[in-house]
Amino acid sequence: MTVIDKILNEWSFRCHDGIVDLNDPKKKAILESILKEYGINSLKEADEISTTKSFDQLIESKNLSRKTKDSVITSLSEVEKQKIASNASNDINKIISFLNSNPELIKKTFDIKEGDMGRGEVTLIIASSDGQKIAKKGELGDVSIGNKAYELKEADDKNPIRAGGTFRSPVTSLTTTLWLLKDEIFDGNNKEKYRDLLGDNLFSRWQEFGKKVKGDENNKQVNWTSFGKKQLPQLKSFLSDLRNKFIEISSSDKLKPEFAVGDKAIDISPEDLQKIQQADINQNISISGKVIPASADYEEIQRFRGVIKTLLGRNIFNMSGDQMDDDIKKSFIEELDGGLVMVSNSKFEFITSDEFIDKFDFIGITQGNRPQFAPKGVETVEEGEEE
Repeated sequence: MTVIDKILNEWSFRCHDGIVDLNDPKKKAILESILKEYGINSLKEADEISTTKSFDQLIESKNLSRKTKDSVITSLSEVEKQKIASNASNDINKIISFLNSNPELIKKTFDIKEGDMGRGEVTLIIASSDGQKIAKKGELGDVSIGNKAYELKEADDKNPIRAGGTFRSPVTSLTTTLWLLKDEIFDGNNKEKYRDLLGDNLFSRWQEFGKKVKGDENNKQVNWTSFGKKQLPQLKSFLSDLRNKFIEISSSDKLKPEFAVGDKAIDISPEDLQKIQQADINQNISISGKVIPASADYEEIQRFRGVIKTLLGRNIFNMSGDQMDDDIKKSFIEELDGGLVMVSNSKFEFITSDEFIDKFDFIGITQGNRPQFAPKGVETVEEGEEE
């Protein structure tokens, strides 16, 4: 039975003689009352609704669990279901405009969720013609509409956005660089030799910075994926000075090869040194100058060289503080080819890439390489900052 059939049956039932008549003012008023109950403005609109994809078809096309679908079906009235079905679209602006014009639909479905889905995701999925939850590992965003990914975040100024799923540069470049510095240079097995190479100043500055970064109080391990925006200028200054020191070391005698012929350094492995010595002894080959090993270990110096070369290859060393902020913001929003949707139990708001860059501030890095953002002008407690 179509929507228009249901309306006609109800109209006939309410007429005292069971006969419908548009020319009878009293009967016409009854029809208008019924249409109003259905949220419909005219019989023509009712006919259009009856020919659209039914809500049952719409809800069954979603990749939601049976339990979630049943929760939606139970929560909505028949009129609300038909209203959703007749307005379903793959245009994010039309979807959000429709939802905001019908806040009761948001309220009834906002808290329906499954697994690790956030609030409001089901609402957006069922209000869109082709909306689906993004569930595959490695894919970005929460909801796919029109083959574009959208991230949903609750519109709470006190809780800044944590952009889960952002594991690309420059966020990863920054945090992995810090972990490499920690594990290889400042806290590794060779840290005393690196201290000799780099000097006490850089080591002291690293430790001071580390004190402001949240870590595990039980084992005193610094967590280099959790710090606030106010620390970035200090971090940038440190990285810049460290980079200059690396360049200085690379061009000095401190990382020259381990062995020398006379007073000339040569790049030679221990195996090659042994061959030269054997050749000199057994075959009476004349070598200018005596081959002598330098003080450090050959493999160790080669490792130092490799680490420094790797770190100098990181773009993060060449970023200014402001550029780091902007690149981290862009790395989040540009991964979402759709954009960001801020949600509450009464209103949805679509944030374009340009609006995100303009309206939000990057405020820090949280655990898991996740950048954190908040609307500009909102005071928040930052990760890694002392209150």
